[in-house]
Amino acid sequence: MFPVVIFCFSILCNSCDNGKADTDAGTSAVHSWYRAIISKRYQDNDSIDYYALRIDSAAKNLPSQYQAMAHIGMGLFNAKKTFFQKALSEYMIAIHLLKNTNVDSLKAKAYTGMAGAYKNMGKFSESMDNYLIALRLYEQQKNIDAIAGIHSNIAQIHQLKAEMDIARHHVKEAISLLSGDVNKSQYLIALHTMANLYGMDGKFDSALAIDQQGIIITDNNHSSALKSTFLDNKANCFSGMQMFDSAEIYFKQCLEIDSSLGNRKNMSDTWLNMGELKLNQQKYKEGEAHLQHSILLAKEVNYTPGVEHAWSLLGKIYKGDQQFEKALQAKDSAAAYRNISINEKTESKIAELREVYDAEKKEQTILLQETKLSRQRLLTIGLSLFAVFIALLSYLFYKRAALKKERQLQEQLHLQQQQATIDILTAEEKERKRIASDLHDGVGQLMTAAWLNLQAASDQLKGMPSEHSQLISKSLQLVDESCKEVRAVSHNMMPNALLKKGLVNAIREFVQQLNVRQTQIQVQTDGLQKPLPNFVETVLYRVIQESVNNVVKHADASRLDITITQEEEGISIMIEDNGKGFDVNNAGQQEGIGLESIRSRVQYLKGSVEWNTAPGKGTLVAIYIPYSK
Repeated sequence: MFPVVIFCFSILCNSCDNGKADTDAGTSAVHSWYRAIISKRYQDNDSIDYYALRIDSAAKNLPSQYQAMAHIGMGLFNAKKTFFQKALSEYMIAIHLLKNTNVDSLKAKAYTGMAGAYKNMGKFSESMDNYLIALRLYEQQKNIDAIAGIHSNIAQIHQLKAEMDIARHHVKEAISLLSGDVNKSQYLIALHTMANLYGMDGKFDSALAIDQQGIIITDNNHSSALKSTFLDNKANCFSGMQMFDSAEIYFKQCLEIDSSLGNRKNMSDTWLNMGELKLNQQKYKEGEAHLQHSILLAKEVNYTPGVEHAWSLLGKIYKGDQQFEKALQAKDSAAAYRNISINEKTESKIAELREVYDAEKKEQTILLQETKLSRQRLLTIGLSLFAVFIALLSYLFYKRAALKKERQLQEQLHLQQQQATIDILTAEEKERKRIASDLHDGVGQLMTAAWLNLQAASDQLKGMPSEHSQLISKSLQLVDESCKEVRAVSHNMMPNALLKKGLVNAIREFVQQLNVRQTQIQVQTDGLQKPLPNFVETVLYRVIQESVNNVVKHADASRLDITITQEEEGISIMIEDNGKGFDVNNAGQQEGIGLESIRSRVQYLKGSVEWNTAPGKGTLVAIYIPYSK
């Protein structure tokens, strides 16, 4: 029985492993096909459709982001084929699939596709909204190429709206981000937009030079779709220069490329430009035929502004041909399509509000039955409240950032002060060592030599008069006491016991050397087993030394107790005397107390020090030094 269970379990494990391996292989293939779609977006429309369908077939059982890749690919394909409404639907499906994911790169790609479709349909407001959403996502990802591409497209929108200064700003931003990398499609789009701006400003030589550069690059990169844009701009420049034959040659080259790609929107624009070209040449019949063809193509792709523009030019052609009734009809048709364009934007906005309303109804499970006007009013109120909330949130973020900056400055100032204290203490110890060394090795040696010389002279001058003998004897005594004093001062400044035997022995030796008969000094220790760093012992020695000297010099105490206790988390020091005490608040006005020196040294070790005293009540100094982690 047991072997059978093991066999079944192994089959189940193998099945799970195989399923995971199949999933990994599937996601890897989808990623590969999606990269192929992106790399071929300016070259081969059929390949885009092929890989998008493969992804759609393979991603049915994969997470939603992989399904979104298929719809992004199909949206791109339909946009290239100028089926802009279909493209919008595919991109919207992709956004819905990505709603609960963190795959911002795909979201940005879908929003960019929607913006491009809206732009090609002449719906510039909707296009701008989606471009700005995509721009924020790309900025979060620091995707410089994509950011530059969006700036180029935004520049084109402002160019179409005749807002030239804003358009120039965005195209310059795009080119500066790309740093002159001519092999990137984003650079070519920015280059074409710049050439277009030069052409619209009448700077035809500059525009033609840029167009020629773009044509060379697109030939090398086999980017026929982008090449068509440079040819179109070149033709417009020749048209502006009244070189109509040259302009017509390049317009026809554009038609050839766009026709092979199935780009009916670009073909509509080119037929419109050729119609305007014939209008300028007063070849009204040819111009009428071109513009009628442009209207036909523009209607197929729902490019309402293109239809409106073509009817407007037809009105001029009929007027020039003295067909005044047709001219009036063309003018009315242009006005009608202008109204259609406005109505389309209104209906689009209403649909958007309806979608928001429906989403809120599903999420909150509330049956709302209000009219369209009340929905708009509620939405307006909601947007106003949201704007107030955003403003308040922005203010709070600003205040938080200001407080954070202030704390950082305070911390920096504290660190600077702490470093200054460390530098002072280090310099002080260094100077003590130097003086101690000079006293011991310099003055001490000289005093010792003088004592030896006097001793030798005393031995050689035996039998001298008694007053001379007494003088030499007294000099020997003074020199001997001076040697002892020099050694004592040197030892106090840098005691050998501290360097060799540790803190406690150094304190005991210091106390023993004090010549204080009226004060009884006791040193007690508890648990001093854990070794302390040298710099900690040095600082503590100076603190205790300063405190004891304060008691000896100022307290008139008969008893002084020093207790050093090593605990689990730090070391405690208690220095207590029964002297006359003092007023802590006025201690800074008394010379020699040195409380600030003690406080600075303890703070250097990140410890605490407190004085419990009052006039006539003795003094207790409590010091605690935590172990550094």
